[in-house]
Amino acid sequence: GARGFIPLKDKILTHLQIDQNNIIINNILSKREVYMKKGFTLAEVLITLGIIGVVAAMTLPTLMQNYQKKVAVERAKKAYAEISLALRHAQADHGDPKNWDYSFSNDNGENTQLIAEKYILPYLKGVEFCGNGYEALDNGCVAAGSASRSYRLANGTNFSIAAYGGQNVGGAVVSVGIKKGAKTIGVDKFAFVYNYKTGLLKPYGYQENLKREDIINGYTADIYDDGRQVINIACNESASVEYPLHACTMLLFYDNWQIKDDYPWGK
Repeated sequence: GARGFIPLKDKILTHLQIDQNNIIINNILSKREVYMKKGFTLAEVLITLGIIGVVAAMTLPTLMQNYQKKVAVERAKKAYAEISLALRHAQADHGDPKNWDYSFSNDNGENTQLIAEKYILPYLKGVEFCGNGYEALDNGCVAAGSASRSYRLANGTNFSIAAYGGQNVGGAVVSVGIKKGAKTIGVDKFAFVYNYKTGLLKPYGYQENLKREDIINGYTADIYDDGRQVINIACNESASVEYPLHACTMLLFYDNWQIKDDYPWGK
């Protein structure tokens, strides 16, 4: 029996012993009532589930957006690294880009095809052709212009090349879409420029000695560093410039591939 409980058999209990036994029995019954109350009622379960649902509805969109940002930046960074490496290999094999075989001085698809097929594609693996010019959009790829050529990498990231200018001038725009059907600049589409003179692939609108506030609010960019295309760009939808989001790849690059709180993601 319970500790301290005095059996009834063959004994005459005093008043004190009766009181002690009553206290012990009451304690045992009280504990059983506590154990029985530990379960949840249906109403309590429903209220708890409702609270969980409200919290999930409030936090899930933020979690999903943060995940999408992370994936977008990682894919853009990876594509930039792969294409940059391909161009460095091309320089090692073919020499100074200023002396490459630019067969055409005008901005047309044949010049783009030459740059792509001779100096970029041989150094990339698992690449599929996605279309010429804007027909690539119908195939779910980005298009860098009417004379561009678009391709899809093995991981689903796609890119488009549009070569402008000729020997010693101009360059090639490389537009990267991080998923099928990418169409929003700075969110799922990012732009870079390959400069023939420097032999470097840089973010679209790259300029030396830029300040971060200039990138956000707007600045004048010499796209090919030769005066052929000088435009006003920014990374701010409210900026009073011709192309308010064309500097977002530059902002990502400036921030070391991190999307900070003032980045116009879906704003």
